Formats: sequence, structure tokens, C-alpha cells
Amino acid sequence: MKTAVGSVVYSEAIEFIDDFLESLRIQSTQDFDIILISDNIAESYFRQKFEKYILFFDERIIFIPTREMTPEPYKLRIELLKISRTLGIDLLVLCDCDDICSANRVEATRKAYQTDIVFLYNELKDFNENNVMPELPLITNDFMQISEYNYLGLSNTAVILKNLNESFLQSLYKGKTPIFDWYFFSRILLDGGMGKRIDRCCTYYRIHQNNIAGIPDKKAESLEREKKVKLEHYLLLSEYMPICLELEEKYKNIELKAKGDGLMFWWGQLS
Repeated sequence: MKTAVGSVVYSEAIEFIDDFLESLRIQSTQDFDIILISDNIAESYFRQKFEKYILFFDERIIFIPTREMTPEPYKLRIELLKISRTLGIDLLVLCDCDDICSANRVEATRKAYQTDIVFLYNELKDFNENNVMPELPLITNDFMQISEYNYLGLSNTAVILKNLNESFLQSLYKGKTPIFDWYFFSRILLDGGMGKRIDRCCTYYRIHQNNIAGIPDKKAESLEREKKVKLEHYLLLSEYMPICLELEEKYKNIELKAKGDGLMFWWGQLS
């Protein structure tokens, strides 16, 4: 099984990339490649700044330079999926370059590989080992499980690429949204795909100013932003699932009031 860890690297997260690469250097298995799509970092600069990791991983690091002057983030994520598939990767373990993988994440994901599912997912923890979200379901096989919030991000998931054909990947370009992870996994579920939780490994989730989802804070600005995100999300998905028009109508008129205390999933403050 050909495995790779895939990520998009960008200059705004440059201070965190060392931690990300170090977490890959200490993985309990080294039977994987690393595919990095550059947003706005020159390859020469990257290789110089992270020389010790370039030397350690050698040819296992595949660096893909930016193809456009101002690429849209969602396009880069689609490119990561398409290029990985072209390179013959069977299992693509996704991780944001500002987060880090637990030392056994790649090995645990490889062991959980199944040909009859499309994606795998693990829990998120903060850097103090606390859970970031409520307990994730063992199986995700219905769009309604993530219809009003999301727990599947491009940092705590892995994709079995042979179960995503070229026409499906090409159709993802319709998802012109900064919240691409929610759109991507919604589309997989609407297409009949399913995912499974992996236990005993995690992704450590970093909160900083460039983190789009962050941690729910129940502030008025955050609630308004969630409403806007949901309305755009449902409009994009309405082509594939008519019920999304009902959800759009619901959130057009929803009171901007956060639900109760406790851990929440992404975009779950209003649900």
C-alpha cells in the first residue's frame, strides 16, 4: 500500500512547519512519502530553511511549486488530491502544516485501511492533550451526520484515493469555498461513500489567527460568521441534495444565539 502524508504549505504558517515535519520524522513507521503543495513558498527557500528534514526524508519529500500567482486555497487542496492519485498513492494521510501528527498516526491509519471505505478519521486534541471536540462517531455514512456541523477536516482525515475517481475530483472545483473540508466530505457522503474512525492516534490542533475554523467562542461575530458559512455551504450542496435548500432557509431566519456549554464540532454553535 503506497502511503503519503499530504499538506499545503504557506508562508503565514512558516513558523509552525518545523513542528509539523518533526512529527513526521518521529513517526513509528517511515513507510510513507510526503507531498507538499506550495501556496506561496519558493522551493529553494523551503529546502534551505528545512534542510535537515530534506536530508532526512531525501527523495520521499515531493514539493510541488505554486502553479498560479494567486491560487485559491480550495484549488490547492484539489490539486493535492489529484497529484497524489496520479503518483499512485493508495492512502493519503492529510494534515495541515500548522498542526502535528501523533507519533503513531501514519501507522495506525495504515492498519485501519479498508478498500470498501473512502476515508478514515481520528480525534483532534489541543497541545495539552485535551479533546477539541465531542466523541466522534465510529462510522460516518450519512450526509445528515455532518449536515449542520463538521468534524472531518483536512488535518484529521485520510483518503483512500482509488475510491475517488477523476470525474469526482474534477467536479470538486464547483466547491468555491474557503471551508473546503466540509464541502469535500459532504460530497463524498452524498455520493454514497463512507468513513471510519481510527482510535489510539490523534492530530494535535493549533489555534492561531490564520486558522479559519478555530474553536467556537459563542461571540456575536463568530455566530454571524457561522451563519454566513452555512448559507454558502448549503447553496453549493443544493445541486446534490435538495434538503440543503431547507437548511439554507432555516439558517436565513435563525436566531443568533449559541447553544449550551461543552465541546462543539466545527460550525456547530447555532445547530
